[in-house]
Amino acid sequence: MKPKISFALLFGVLFSFHVYAQKNINLKFPPISIKDRPFNIIDVVDVRFTDSLHHIGVVHKGMGNKRAYALVEDSLAKVIQKKLAISLPHLEGKPSIILKINRFGVSEFLLLNWETAFLNFDIDFILKSDSGLYRLNNARVFWEEYGMDATTQHKKQIPLAFETILKNFASKYDSIIETRVKIDDRELYSQKLPKFLTDPVMKIGAYKNFAEFYNNAPSVAHKIYEFKERSYLLVKDEKKTGFRELNPKDTFWGFCDGKNVYINQFGVFYPIVRKENEIGFYGEDITKKRQNYAILGAGVGGAIGGLIGGIIMTSIMDSAKSSNNSKNAKYFQIDWQTGSFMLGEEELTSISGKN
Repeated sequence: MKPKISFALLFGVLFSFHVYAQKNINLKFPPISIKDRPFNIIDVVDVRFTDSLHHIGVVHKGMGNKRAYALVEDSLAKVIQKKLAISLPHLEGKPSIILKINRFGVSEFLLLNWETAFLNFDIDFILKSDSGLYRLNNARVFWEEYGMDATTQHKKQIPLAFETILKNFASKYDSIIETRVKIDDRELYSQKLPKFLTDPVMKIGAYKNFAEFYNNAPSVAHKIYEFKERSYLLVKDEKKTGFRELNPKDTFWGFCDGKNVYINQFGVFYPIVRKENEIGFYGEDITKKRQNYAILGAGVGGAIGGLIGGIIMTSIMDSAKSSNNSKNAKYFQIDWQTGSFMLGEEELTSISGKN
């Protein structure tokens, strides 16, 4: 391993990686046919902020659909480089390209017989030439795939995603090369850290997705009101002026009130806690909760299920009061790559946001 990536790995050693729950994902890359390919992939650099370079997200496994860390058989960079070397053999006289993986993760959503597999990654194309290194282009992918076994979908998603972005890069190469920006080795191996760990203040607002939380960039304004000793979250109405209550179709990842940050799990908002570079929350078994309400909705009618969902979606503080002192609360660790979570250690000090 190159010594230059020591900075990229510095934070990784601070994590506590739980190997007791894991799921190996073996990737197969079919041949990629790119007509008149104008480049060679010579290296893959992984600078993700992660607990393990084998780790690519959180999935479900077994009959009970228990959450597990998704792993590849070797470091992600080595797996991708090996697969692409076979699929895209070296061409004489073509420019050399390095793939820099900034973020990469898979996750899943399960609801009775409905399963969805998600893939989210961010990579840079770097040109390596005799005159130095040049950043050419950035590619970001967010895909979702449906199926009875969501975990198997990742084996198709990942190779297909790489084929898609490589073909798109090749088709636009002549115009992209004109906008190249020179960089040095330090930038090549630099790591994009979560803003939650680096910014002194988290911005007020609601997060549409995990990326907005990661970048401290909430895109939706919100406010809270109290009614009969309960707190309710209002979000800015995009179609009308003013604010509206949440409804079951909303998919906000969470929100920040300027002091605390909350994660939304099935319409219940739990305060995020932190220890060193790990984050999580104390809450209930969300997977079972989803299944229970799905069964109720299917059994007594969608209208009742929707009504219950609406009540849950608007309530914040009832479950947000859960802490490590609650007999029903369990600690769930949040995955930095996807915003998904799984059962973790209960040794965190309950602190929210930045002090």
